[in-house]
Amino acid sequence: MREARIARLVAAGVVAALIAGAAVWRLVPDAPGRALVSSRPEARWSTAVTGWPNAMATDGDLAVVVVGGGEVLALDADTGGIRWRTTVPGAGTAAPAVDPDVAMVGAGDRVVALERADGAVRWTAPLPGPAGAVVSTGDVVIATTEAGAVAALEPADGQVQWSMAYPGAVRSPPAVDRRAGAVVVAWQGASPIVRVLDLETGRERWAAPVAPFAAAPLVHAGRVVVADGDGERRAQVVARDLRTGEVVWGTSVPASFESGIEPGAEGDDVVVVDHFGTVTALDATDGRLRWQRPLDEPVLRTRLLLTAEVVALTTYAGELVVLNRETGRVRDRWWLEGFPVSVVVGGHAPGEEAADVLVALRLADPGRVESVRLH
Repeated sequence: MREARIARLVAAGVVAALIAGAAVWRLVPDAPGRALVSSRPEARWSTAVTGWPNAMATDGDLAVVVVGGGEVLALDADTGGIRWRTTVPGAGTAAPAVDPDVAMVGAGDRVVALERADGAVRWTAPLPGPAGAVVSTGDVVIATTEAGAVAALEPADGQVQWSMAYPGAVRSPPAVDRRAGAVVVAWQGASPIVRVLDLETGRERWAAPVAPFAAAPLVHAGRVVVADGDGERRAQVVARDLRTGEVVWGTSVPASFESGIEPGAEGDDVVVVDHFGTVTALDATDGRLRWQRPLDEPVLRTRLLLTAEVVALTTYAGELVVLNRETGRVRDRWWLEGFPVSVVVGGHAPGEEAADVLVALRLADPGRVESVRLH
């Protein structure tokens, strides 16, 4: 039943994307979650890439983009200028990482670290399986594999500090809390589970089962937040104490989630979106519902971005949706003339309400990365 419902929504999303791509902008019904899809926003800058981008990461200064064919580009996040480009055979769709000295890319069964200054290979670290997401804290690199392994690597030389493997597949980026010295990883499969590992040793601190259809785990304000469901309209968002694993609060939500959905949190807000496209904002302290907004589009893969004023995310139809953070009201729904595979915060000047996001677009001619201002 879940698969049939998602398939119908996906089909609707594809049709909407084709219509939007032909018209550049379109009118949609005046429903609570819908609004006039604005004309395409003017990009602060736009940089064409050879082929279609697969993944992207930025630290606000350098944006690292993985393109088809294993090409890796480093862009100036403020101007879009290409600082360097190189080829890393096997680099795929897993999210890269950027730290003060190197950029790290998963490629086949290894992690490759590239010099931040010029893209030269600094080190290569083998992994026990196909590489997944890579996360850097500056002091340590956490690499995952699709086969369920997690490894901590030295950022200077790639030496393995520790490595653990558990049954199941790791399909979501891990969450790291440096202050608590903790790594949170979700495993999916026959017995889906979330584990908190010690950042220094890899030792398991605690574990808790999750429902089969879960979003990426989130760490915020000393708690592990997991949004999950059974695929049959029984879903929830649960916050557990990061140290002990004890449940602090749990709130029911309309539908289940996907491993490609990354919830967002900032200050007193936690925001999630289910795979039918309902966005839910919760109080981070007690789980109290702040607002819900149905977008009437499926969402299978996105990262929710929170700024001082807005919440931004992408839908399966390729829209960039901007919501008022306080009320959930739709501010803008933009078709960007391509399918956004990665959206990251590009910058937010102190005292400014607006923020920039970097968007990597495929199914576009040409494939490109753009900087868009959120108002």
